[in-house]
Amino acid sequence: MSGLAGRTVFIPRMPASHAMLTAAAFRGCGIDARLVPESNDRTLSLARSCCSGEECYPLIVTLGDFLRILVDEGHPAHAAAFFMPTSSGPCRFGQYADFIRTSLANRGYGDALVVSPTSENAYDGLGADSTRLLRSAWRGFVAADYLVAMLLKIRPHEAVPGEADTAFEYAIDALCDVLADPRRTLNMRSFLKGLRIARDRLRGVRTRPAPRVLIGIVGEIFCRNNEFSNMEIIRCLERHGAECWLPGLTEWVHYTNLEEKRRLRRFGTRPTLRLVKTGLRHRIQEHDESTIEALFRDDLADRPEPAVASMLALGSPYLPSEAALGEMALSVARAVYLHRCGASGIVDISPFTCMNAIVAEAVYPSISRDCDGIPIRTFYFDGTQANLDRDVGVFLQLARSYAVGHSGAGLPRPIAAACKT
Repeated sequence: MSGLAGRTVFIPRMPASHAMLTAAAFRGCGIDARLVPESNDRTLSLARSCCSGEECYPLIVTLGDFLRILVDEGHPAHAAAFFMPTSSGPCRFGQYADFIRTSLANRGYGDALVVSPTSENAYDGLGADSTRLLRSAWRGFVAADYLVAMLLKIRPHEAVPGEADTAFEYAIDALCDVLADPRRTLNMRSFLKGLRIARDRLRGVRTRPAPRVLIGIVGEIFCRNNEFSNMEIIRCLERHGAECWLPGLTEWVHYTNLEEKRRLRRFGTRPTLRLVKTGLRHRIQEHDESTIEALFRDDLADRPEPAVASMLALGSPYLPSEAALGEMALSVARAVYLHRCGASGIVDISPFTCMNAIVAEAVYPSISRDCDGIPIRTFYFDGTQANLDRDVGVFLQLARSYAVGHSGAGLPRPIAAACKT
């Protein structure tokens, strides 16, 4: 990470909570880092001045936010580093980093650095000093996933509007303080102490439980997590009577871990040594995750996260994960899993023209047919949506009808039996 000395690393909001904790992990390792500013119309106008109109919406939002830092805030290019992970899967995401580099250079900001760890090695690509950062950031990701799950479970039932969001912001700030402190960033005892404080703040939110339909969320990882990109559709679903179940960002990490092991077994040079190293990293991640999960076991007993390999097997009759890589396989598999866990409807949140979403949408009718007619709807976003509130309302009516016709669907109930394969 020596190339980051003297630069500020800017982290995209995917979502803001995870970006805040990632930035704190960077600071805990001696690297200045912060979130990009909240996106707005200026984000889109700056990015589209560099684009042809054929680009993915997440790329437009990310590029626009980076340009605002340089153009509007006047941050020196030689002192900026933009965090843009990449991938080699069947998706234009693998071209984002190169496109951003070219666009910044064309605007005269070629001195800006684009930091691009890759899914090829499960994002283990930040240099010789990266182990401390990766483990710290991983713990932050895992914790944020559980805190977001708690927030989405509590917020629809809060007695005082806004109390859940306030508690959640406090919780994330408390964890940021731990991760940003070089003396505590890798101290699991300190991290768990901060996480208990964060969890208990959310537990303290006053609620008025009322029946709501459970809506599972799938789709493209940036769009479903970036509130600007998806026009705050989860809050819209909540206003119409939903309780949402959103997959965590750690799902993608587990998926890339699985794919990394598959590649090493099939194509890797010196596969035995690499597999040992990879397996050790995965076991450390799983150990940290299980330690953190124990703190939330009682709170999220009805939101069990499946092992990715087991979940992919559920989707294989519709879209075999060995051939259909990336988010399309995950979305299809999770849709089946969510039905087994009692969801009353499934919403796919994706960018307009997204290849993964188009393939998954072609498969959803078959899944719906085989899963008791559960309603599944893809909401596409490109910054020009109209009538989102109306469309969400119509979908929730379908979900309610499904819940009425299927005893217990979408209502709080023990998930363990429902999720048996």
